[in-house]
Amino acid sequence: MRRANGSDIVARLFAIALIVVGCNQVLSWQLPLGARERPYLAWADVVVVLGFVVWLLVGLIRRDLRRAAKPPAALWAVVAVAALSIFHGLDFMRPLGELLETDKRAVVNSAKESFQIALYFIAAYVLLVNGLRQPRAARLALYALVAVTACNVLAGLYTYVQRVALWPDDIERLQRWLAYHGQTEGMQAAIDPFSVGSVLGNRYVYGGFLVIALPLLFGIALRERRRWVQVALGVIMAIGVVTCLSGWHLLLLLAACVIVASRHSRAALFATALCGTMALWLVPALLPSNARAIAEDVVLYRETGVEPGTQDIKQRWIKWAASADMMADPSAPSFLLGVGVGSYQERVGAFYGLAPQRENSRQPDTENRYLVTASSTGFLGLCALVGALMYFMRCAFGADNGICSRIHPGLAAGLCGSLVGIVGANLIGDTFVRGLYVPVFLVFALAAVAARDAGHAADKTDSVEPEASS
Repeated sequence: MRRANGSDIVARLFAIALIVVGCNQVLSWQLPLGARERPYLAWADVVVVLGFVVWLLVGLIRRDLRRAAKPPAALWAVVAVAALSIFHGLDFMRPLGELLETDKRAVVNSAKESFQIALYFIAAYVLLVNGLRQPRAARLALYALVAVTACNVLAGLYTYVQRVALWPDDIERLQRWLAYHGQTEGMQAAIDPFSVGSVLGNRYVYGGFLVIALPLLFGIALRERRRWVQVALGVIMAIGVVTCLSGWHLLLLLAACVIVASRHSRAALFATALCGTMALWLVPALLPSNARAIAEDVVLYRETGVEPGTQDIKQRWIKWAASADMMADPSAPSFLLGVGVGSYQERVGAFYGLAPQRENSRQPDTENRYLVTASSTGFLGLCALVGALMYFMRCAFGADNGICSRIHPGLAAGLCGSLVGIVGANLIGDTFVRGLYVPVFLVFALAAVAARDAGHAADKTDSVEPEASS
């Protein structure tokens, strides 16, 4: 077995650190860049920048970069189209001073989002895929993801108990107590499904994380021989399902787990479908608060508590309609390249039309990633994003069983479920945001490694090598 070179060891260390610190929205702070513009910077971003610079320097010094895994053309296409959309959306033919004076906010937003795209799609992927090319490193990354997922679902359980775990009798007593003390608005603060978001902010981002991580854990559990590990993974999944109060993400999680089971065996598929059906029957009886929150999120078209006949529809549908109108607007700069990266928030407000937005609506992070991409970077940007997702989907469904068995026998099936979850989660939210992009690109890197697409083009057998036999 060829030993890992110096740059691979550096990438491995930073990849594990990235997994540990990147799957949350807590480890971040605001940069002091003025009263109005104070962007957030996450520790994960710092780890990616520092790790990529150190990896590049070590690779140049030790001449290891020739054998390093490179980002596939699908990821480069996303970055290239984003760059083209910036130059198309902003008039760079004008002098820079004039451009900054008239469109300073647009220039700053474009620069910030361009940096994030390059950071996520190139630097983070390079660190992860080069750090996980050997089976032992990939297994360590899986263990780190399991540990992080366990911490996240336990934090989700804490917020769930604090905000939602109330039976009808408890709710009635709480309402009487609040009315007696004159606190008419205390009920919303006391029972708030939106706040059940673990360390990821809210239930929608938390649901996105569960859709990515739990199918991978489910695939591992199905092929795990150690009973205590299976039990531990089952407990983690059970807590995640109970604390997931985003109805769409919960349905998507069930679908992803069915995909995982179908890749394992017919017996696993039957058992998974049976458990899912039983859960749909038992949740309303055993967890009435969950059933209420999920039904309101999935079934209701209007905001909770709005009288029939009013125009206060949910923020999710308003955002999607505005994005679609913005994409189809004939006066837009270009159908192919959109309004430009970073200009979406500046321009989408004009497309909300007459649909009112309720104040303090509890539906942030419900944008459709595909609609936002098509509006920002046009039809070419949408094709590039879908192409990247389909590339890694092909890697997952075409994973090499020999490679996966040296990492973990359940890896291939778990990757298929996670990729399905990522593709579906971008329909009801955005997985390329702080707290979610790390598990997304971890799945991408593992899929590339499993499909032998992580090695040097001239010698792909070096991508993942068998461990030395004892």
